[in-house]
Amino acid sequence: MAWFWTQSALSTSWARIAALQPVETYAFAAYQQIVHNLALNGVFEQTVHKGYANAWAWSGHRSGTLYLASWFYRLDPSSLGLARFQILTVLAGVLPAMGLGRQGLKHPAGWALGAALYLGTPPVMAMALQDYQDLALALPALVFLAWSLRAHWAWVPIAALCALLPREETTPLVLVMALSWPPGGWRSPHWKRWALNLGLCAAVTLGWVGATEAMAPAEEAAYQMPLSDAVGGLGGGGGVIFLDGWSALESFYLDMAWPSGVWGLLNPIPMLVSAGLALFHMSIPAGHAVDRSWTGHCHHIAPGLAFGVVASIGGASWLMSKLSALRLPAVGRGLGIAGLFLLLFATILIRFAAFAEQHALLTGRYSPAWTHPAWGLAAQLPDNAIPIVPVRLSLVVADRRTSYTLNGSLRNKAPEMGLAAGSHAIVDTREPDTMRRVQAMPGATLLAEETPFQLWSWQVGRPDPSWTRTEARGTQTAPEFLGPFRNPEEIPGVPAHVTAPVAQKGKPAPSIRIPWRDQEVGEMGPPGPDPGTQHGRSPGPIPPAGPGPQPGRGGQTGP
Repeated sequence: MAWFWTQSALSTSWARIAALQPVETYAFAAYQQIVHNLALNGVFEQTVHKGYANAWAWSGHRSGTLYLASWFYRLDPSSLGLARFQILTVLAGVLPAMGLGRQGLKHPAGWALGAALYLGTPPVMAMALQDYQDLALALPALVFLAWSLRAHWAWVPIAALCALLPREETTPLVLVMALSWPPGGWRSPHWKRWALNLGLCAAVTLGWVGATEAMAPAEEAAYQMPLSDAVGGLGGGGGVIFLDGWSALESFYLDMAWPSGVWGLLNPIPMLVSAGLALFHMSIPAGHAVDRSWTGHCHHIAPGLAFGVVASIGGASWLMSKLSALRLPAVGRGLGIAGLFLLLFATILIRFAAFAEQHALLTGRYSPAWTHPAWGLAAQLPDNAIPIVPVRLSLVVADRRTSYTLNGSLRNKAPEMGLAAGSHAIVDTREPDTMRRVQAMPGATLLAEETPFQLWSWQVGRPDPSWTRTEARGTQTAPEFLGPFRNPEEIPGVPAHVTAPVAQKGKPAPSIRIPWRDQEVGEMGPPGPDPGTQHGRSPGPIPPAGPGPQPGRGGQTGP
């Protein structure tokens, strides 16, 4: 199972990267340049993405896994290498999942049970196929923590630290996992070990928070996180939480529980945590860089998925243990357990096959059917080049100490220089304004061409004669280049980019009223719009949930 899963993930990821069709090229490029510079230059900075200070992913997101990724990135310093690190890290979660099955079933068959429920859950594959996103790694880390809580106590601090590394969202969840997964189970918990688990997790969490705050104080964060925006506005406007994501219940959220997740109903405490995290995910307003589609930026739901997987393994192993303990002939018990296993594997195969078709997963070893010509031009750049490219091509120059995007970071990171900030450019000949700008540079020379793209160079240090005029006018953007294909989903390995459904016009999004906050507002007077929230809604007439900006491929929503 692991071999098949890994080959499919690696082949699909390779095909999408080659065609410049990951979840979001721009965000992938920003992460890769940070990891590249950490690994090979010893600095934490990026210039390819606009709008963020160099340390945005650390002082804002506090992602310790970036340092881990940078170490492995040295082995294969490329976009595919970074994607491979994420895929293999998500795959590593199958080991503690197998351990959870063995702990629950108390039989070697538990290894297969844990593996099936982890690898056979389609959203786990969706996490692996994100463009590199640190929060996706919370999935295997939290599963590892769950296993450690019922293994030898020495594993707990190691696993707790691993669970804290992906991003700040997991900080409270380390303690939640320790609370919701007691050794011995809820029916007969081992109280002393449970208290020890909580103490160890609390100590590691406090140490991590103190260390990160000392290294990168929160008030100096250069990037305001979507999560902090959402938390700050939760229950604003009279104590009402609007569930903007409710319309994606069947197409997104229920995929975490159906069909294999149904076993989690037999282990309700961690399943309730998973449902609570899904409910919180629903409450984040549309347009906050949070997708509710498995072909989009779904990494924000990774912690909730981890609790769901843990609950499923616990529930399935409990049921099979009870069946094996029945006073039945050995043949009868064996047939019953075998039947449950067959039912489990059958539902997994049917669901995973449908997911594979929907998401254009490739099977076995596979070479990309089509490689974007920009990759070939980027390979011809000198080692000391500072390239400037369109936003859609940002990934091909992310393995550089310094690189810029024409209609993105150039104005933000080099506002006074324009093209003079670089030495080379990959341009789209279908954009006449850009072509004129490049050709107007002193010493402009055409170096190579891969229709419809060209590689140019110019004299370094000479000013850009058209920068001021171009900045005021803007530039025209050509349609996305797809080679012989008409639509991205025609490229093998690339799925149709489906956005989550939105509430119908005139139909308000479901909402939850917080009783104690509503009472507090009532004492203060009639509620009104809260300017500190993203919604600005009040509990009076509720406006319909509009579509809002939806992130898509090549967009600029950020991580």
